[in-house]
Amino acid sequence: QQHTMPMHSSPDSAPDPEAGFPMVVDSSSLDEVFAKETKDSKIDDDIDAVAHSSSTYIHIEEDLAAAAVDSDVVKMESTAMVEKKDFEPEPLIVPSHHGHIIESVTQSMNQPSYDVRKLPQDTYSFFVTGKTFLLPCLVVAIQYSCFGLLLADLTNPLDIPVNVETTVRIAQLLLLFVAVLTQGDLAVALTEMVNGYDEKMEGIFEDASLSKWKFSILMKFLEGLMGLFSSFMLIMIQSDVYELLLTFAGVEFVYHLDDVAFFLCWSENFGQLYYTMAHDIDEKSWVSSRNKQGRTLLFKAFGMFLSGIALFSGFIVIASKQWSNQYLCKRIQVEMSDEQFASLGPLNGFYDLVQSSRNDDRVTYEQQGRTLAKEARGRIGFCKNDEAWVNGPCDNWLVRSIQTKTFDLEDTRAMPWQLQSGRQLEYIRISCFDHSFVSEIGYEAGNDANDFGFSDVCRYIVTDSSTAGFQDISSQNFGILESEDNPSAKIHVYEHHVYINENRDYIMVFLGVRWVLGSTEQFLLQNDGDDTSLSGVFGRDDGIDWLGISGWIDYISEPVDTNTDTGTPLDLQWYHSKHPYLGGFPGPDLDQRVNVIFRCGVCNSETNPCFNEGLCSEGGSCSCRHGASGTFCEIPPVGDGVCQDYFNKEEFEYDGGDCCASTCSGIECGVSAMNTLFGYDLEFPIKGFPDCKDPMMMPITIVLNMTTMPVYGDISFYSTWEVHCDGIEYLYSPSLGYREFLSIDVFGSQTIFVEPRVSCQVISRTKFYFSDTKISVYHGMNKDTAIIVQEYEWLSDDIDFEFPVLSACLLEELSTVADSNDILDSTSIQGQAAAWIDVESSDLSLCNTEFLIQLYALATINFSLDGAPQKNELSWLSSTNSCKWSGIFCDSAGSVSVIFLVDENLKGAIPSEISLLVDLDVINLSLNEIAGTIPPDLGNLTKLTDLSLLGNALSGSLPIELGNLINLKTLELSDNVINGTIPAQIGNLLQLTAFATSGNDLSGSIPTTVGNLHNMNSIYFHDNDLTGTIPTDLANLENLENLKVNGNHLTGFVPQGITSIESLNKLCIKGTNLTCYEDDLVCMSLVGDC
Repeated sequence: QQHTMPMHSSPDSAPDPEAGFPMVVDSSSLDEVFAKETKDSKIDDDIDAVAHSSSTYIHIEEDLAAAAVDSDVVKMESTAMVEKKDFEPEPLIVPSHHGHIIESVTQSMNQPSYDVRKLPQDTYSFFVTGKTFLLPCLVVAIQYSCFGLLLADLTNPLDIPVNVETTVRIAQLLLLFVAVLTQGDLAVALTEMVNGYDEKMEGIFEDASLSKWKFSILMKFLEGLMGLFSSFMLIMIQSDVYELLLTFAGVEFVYHLDDVAFFLCWSENFGQLYYTMAHDIDEKSWVSSRNKQGRTLLFKAFGMFLSGIALFSGFIVIASKQWSNQYLCKRIQVEMSDEQFASLGPLNGFYDLVQSSRNDDRVTYEQQGRTLAKEARGRIGFCKNDEAWVNGPCDNWLVRSIQTKTFDLEDTRAMPWQLQSGRQLEYIRISCFDHSFVSEIGYEAGNDANDFGFSDVCRYIVTDSSTAGFQDISSQNFGILESEDNPSAKIHVYEHHVYINENRDYIMVFLGVRWVLGSTEQFLLQNDGDDTSLSGVFGRDDGIDWLGISGWIDYISEPVDTNTDTGTPLDLQWYHSKHPYLGGFPGPDLDQRVNVIFRCGVCNSETNPCFNEGLCSEGGSCSCRHGASGTFCEIPPVGDGVCQDYFNKEEFEYDGGDCCASTCSGIECGVSAMNTLFGYDLEFPIKGFPDCKDPMMMPITIVLNMTTMPVYGDISFYSTWEVHCDGIEYLYSPSLGYREFLSIDVFGSQTIFVEPRVSCQVISRTKFYFSDTKISVYHGMNKDTAIIVQEYEWLSDDIDFEFPVLSACLLEELSTVADSNDILDSTSIQGQAAAWIDVESSDLSLCNTEFLIQLYALATINFSLDGAPQKNELSWLSSTNSCKWSGIFCDSAGSVSVIFLVDENLKGAIPSEISLLVDLDVINLSLNEIAGTIPPDLGNLTKLTDLSLLGNALSGSLPIELGNLINLKTLELSDNVINGTIPAQIGNLLQLTAFATSGNDLSGSIPTTVGNLHNMNSIYFHDNDLTGTIPTDLANLENLENLKVNGNHLTGFVPQGITSIESLNKLCIKGTNLTCYEDDLVCMSLVGDC
């Protein structure tokens, strides 16, 4: 940072003082000027003039330099001093303001009184000298952000490893030494603080000020502290040498980022402005009258010493804590799945750190619990030979981690553990768990509120009445086991209460993962205890070997989820125990599930309320409503034949079906449930199901309109009504009476809910004469669609008629493509198709499929064509998967694309519903006995490319809608009895290549629009009653090969334009009045005996 200024003269020169030659001051450094402080005002003025001169230089003789320290007057004795010290001082150029010569001054060999100062060469100095602070602010932001993030991430004290290897410890010491030596920013900040602010700085740097200097030093000081502390913490939290070196290198780079940025500015990497600022800081200096070099060096060394003491003291403290296990968790909770090995279950629980046990500088954890026998407790330690943590002895472990060198057992929670068989353990969780409620004794006395961390532990549990329960246990109500010697003491195992039933012949214990249930007698016998002293067994000093005395266990629960563990066996699934053949702890027999669930037996309005609006009494028992039963009113009264409105909901399966006729099974079903009929109030209730809400049921509305003949006097009559559907009685009115009316009109409606896909019967028996009687039955409740209408005149006999009932969803969907009356007409093909679908889709699944309409269309074709094909095994209506039907082919999406039913002996007519198969590409119904007309709706099948109906008995005219089949390539209608004319719209079929209508009764002329069919290859119009001439427009058919018009009443000449078609190779005109032109030799050659 020091630079030599240029020399202008030698010590031997004697320049003229008036000439303004340079002044030379002897100095050992060309950048520093040392002047002695003196009380002589004249010399002070001269030295001040020298320091501030910018235009004239004054040469001072060497022999005039030296001043006495203890004198008020400076004596010029430099020549003597030079001879005494035997050296030649180097000259220094010093500017002079006044242009006169002062005496030569040289530095005294004693303590100097002046020094030259410069700003530190880093970006923090830009805050003092710069006009722009963008770059220094950016550098400060990066450094502070990096160090801030590092320190924020180190707030958790467990970031410090519990211990490290010796090689890591050595590397930590070396890097701490390097960190102390390289903390330059902190040292520079301290030096600047000692030197203080010099106002002369403002004369050198015009933008400098005291506030900027303070801010610069403060930022640099804080950055130095943060960097030093970050280095220390990052060194101490690493447990690997390689990561330690990489981390330290990164911190050092951030630490010196301000120096790197300054060098880049000095090298003109950030533009001219920062280049100039960097060189000004590098080259400019000023003379200070405050010489504090000695104190600066001392303070700098002292600061480095204190930093080293702080860092190495922290190192010693952390290392000692690591060695004494202070960073290790004192108690861990181990959770392992026992599905693969049942004996792992009792090894779950809490393990405490054993301070006296070390293996390769690692510690050992031992399972805790007063009820656990010492030899049966799990021990987790480190095996040096295997380089793994194991549960059990190193030579006989049960489960172990993969190879690792970690000192902390908690680090293995993210590692796979394996069994002795080599299989990976499905689940293991190791977590630090240090709660004070974990007791060291077998039972806890006198504090009911302390339930080992669980809240609201149920003291009394019962089996859910809706389950079968344990078949061999007479009393299935359990309470918490208390010490027989001290009733206030609660016995516990694995930090869970022990439960015992009311007869005290069965106990329930939690063993790490699952609850187990078994005979109290067998438990005591296997523990060699008194038959009546359970507390003695649980409280004895040697504990219980749960792995060794497992023969008493009869039932085992599913695993307990620690995240939802309530400290009780509530809501768990139970299984019979499965004891291994070779001994060991039993596991659950998953094939023998027990239908039982435990519930808390004490109600509480907030945490354990009664079900189904039951009321919880102060004593903890429930008072049930709506016919419910059970301890908590959890059993709904379903299936008793009585419709309870509260349970008439989907969640209760509509009171178990009690509210609908077809689902009710009790003897009281519907009895006295209806108080009105056809809108009239009844004198007494009758049988019915007015509250049926099951959406699977179909509403049927019966509308009654009856008018009696005029009568006189006091006359009585009655009528009875019954509705039966497939043997189920939905409505029964023994007598509906009318009295004291002169003229009676009965009008009203009654809705009943019946099961879909049934046939219903209405029966009414009357005792009077009615006229103009009309009975209508509607699907639904809105009277929009009538199923059947029955009208009677002068009725005196019984009413008896039947009607079908479809599923509501099916009727709704099919009504979008067909008339509802046709669908409901059981004699129509639409009604037969809908009824078949309704029966086949008993679960209503077809109502929600996109193929319902497709299936309906094919079913309609089936019934319209008298049964469709039966020649193949895959006959129609064999299943709801129509793609498997004979002659039906589907595309990859499942849509019907081809109907190919050739020579299948089909009769009947083609229904218009065939047009619902909008993805049809081919229809071939040739060589059958199909009658009727060609449906105009075929024109909707715009994807059709091939339509072949030849060899049937089709009649009627050709529908003009055929002109809509714009993709049609083949139209084969020969050998039918079709009449009428060929529609001109045929000319729209521009893709048509073959058109055959031979063997029909077509009349009229050939339309000229046929000439538009440029792709036409063959035209077969023979054997019809066509008249007129052959249109000359046919000459436009440049691809025509066959033209057969024989057997018609055509006249005139064959147009020469047709015979000039190069591709034409057959022309049939026999049996017509057509002739060739005399000069048309081609025509004559083409005409044959066809």
